[in-house]
Amino acid sequence: MDDMQIVEREKVVEGSPIIITGLPDVGLVGAIASIHLIKKLSMKEYGHVEYDLIPPVIILHEGEIKAPVRLYSKGKIVTLISEITLPTETLMKLSKKIAEYAKEKESRHVIMLSGLVTPNRLDIEKPKVYGIATRREDREMLEKNGITLLKEGYVTGINALILRECMKKNISAIILLAESFNEFPDPAAAAANLEALSKITGIKVDVKELIVKAEEIRLKARELMRRTQQQLKALKKVPETEIPLMYR
Repeated sequence: MDDMQIVEREKVVEGSPIIITGLPDVGLVGAIASIHLIKKLSMKEYGHVEYDLIPPVIILHEGEIKAPVRLYSKGKIVTLISEITLPTETLMKLSKKIAEYAKEKESRHVIMLSGLVTPNRLDIEKPKVYGIATRREDREMLEKNGITLLKEGYVTGINALILRECMKKNISAIILLAESFNEFPDPAAAAANLEALSKITGIKVDVKELIVKAEEIRLKARELMRRTQQQLKALKKVPETEIPLMYR
């Protein structure tokens, strides 16, 4: 399949949804947070992404066969997850497809959940969440809800591509970045991200389980974390807080 497709088995998405993405990245923060969100809200799987360059992997959950990149919905909330590290050559296609899909559905926001590499993460009990937004009104909204704007730095990887494609199409796009370990799955950062998501959207989700079962989650996610680290190194990902040359 030369062109990437979002295959909807059912037409369940309501108008002007909030589209949440949680793809493997720093500390697997977005992946852990989005999967927890799906479980706690009992979101319904309704579609998946098809593309020839997605690795030939089938996911099994309780004997049921699932595609690795899937979409879930409940009311006006859509969540896109990937349970595998996607090859670098698929990221541009996926970012364009997400922006196209958001435009087609007249999305209210595209919200990316991710981690922010924090060298002293061991010393931080409750990770802080920073925000980036394409629109001024969204940046004001983040600040009103106590989320500090990341004002200088870099965004790299899949979230940078989604942000760029959303800007091209004049789509509201927001990235929530929780202070995180770089090389270890970070459930506490995922919990902080979901709490920030709740502040700006009103989506309520209990995050206690992420804290209580943190070690179990880390063990389950360690192989995905290893593969994600390999990809981040290949992408030469730099810390979002590193000051760009122009502002040094």
